[in-house]
Amino acid sequence: MLITGQRSISTLMRIIIDIILVINLVALILLPLWLQALYNDPGLITQLDRQAYLVKSENELTI
Repeated sequence: MLITGQRSISTLMRIIIDIILVINLVALILLPLWLQALYNDPGLITQLDRQAYLVKSENELTI
């Protein structure tokens, strides 16, 4: 392999795949904690739903 100082596409793809795998691992670690929090306090879903509604309403007003 000739070293030219330029990154090859395989190196770029390897980095992208590594980032995706790290994101998946973080999601797998945090998912049980998030589900446990929702199970212990179902009101969190309504709070998240209200926040999403408020953001949607504010965006509709500015358009």
